[in-house]
Amino acid sequence: LERLRQTGVMAGFQFGNISVVEPGRPNSRMDSPKVLWNLGLASLLGLALGIGCVILLDSWDTSINTLEEAEQLAPLPSLGSMPFIKASKSLLLPKSNGNGNGDGKSLPALADTPIPFEVTESIRSVCASILLSRSDERPRVIVVTSATHAEGKTTLVRHLGRAFADAGSSTLLIEADLRKPDLSKAFSVGNEDGLSLYLAGHVSPWPRIQQTEVPNLFLAAGGPIPPNPAALLHSDKLDDFLKLAVSDYDLVII
Repeated sequence: LERLRQTGVMAGFQFGNISVVEPGRPNSRMDSPKVLWNLGLASLLGLALGIGCVILLDSWDTSINTLEEAEQLAPLPSLGSMPFIKASKSLLLPKSNGNGNGDGKSLPALADTPIPFEVTESIRSVCASILLSRSDERPRVIVVTSATHAEGKTTLVRHLGRAFADAGSSTLLIEADLRKPDLSKAFSVGNEDGLSLYLAGHVSPWPRIQQTEVPNLFLAAGGPIPPNPAALLHSDKLDDFLKLAVSDYDLVII
């Protein structure tokens, strides 16, 4: 039995054709994961995803960001632009000094309030554009409005009126924003006998026109907030008041 087993083993070796040529060695480079390849592929995919998101967000964005876009949408030229001004109580809406429009704190008058250089140059540019907007005659009535609230109407009218008044033009500001009359607060004047009372028939013959602290600059306050401002502004009394204002002042800003 022992010899039979040895014979069987020898027979198996005798008919084998496998021989060791070179001993196996472990590879110095790992096959997986491929770090550089994965990083490069992830960078390309991330860049493509970022570009796709930017294109998608840009296609969804319908806001107007530049003056050129506004001129393309509206058949009207732009008169200028103003820099964004951070809310500053002393610059934009100074409180009154004991006349019921503020808290009684003493603040500098409008004529003494410092204005940033960027705002001054922008206002001058807008004033020049307004004066040159018509070739036949100088504009006499200017309406300042906006699509939504808190877009700078009060600030713009205030600085425009000051600029025209400093140039020697007698300027009348009419506070026609009857829903939120802030112009009278900006100039620290009262709103008694204002525009809303005149249009409603409670004041005659005209609303009260007040002198501001800036020479050549006058203001017709809005008065108490009425329940229906739109109906009052469509009355014929506003046209009569504007005709009188144009005859007495060089420029009227509403």
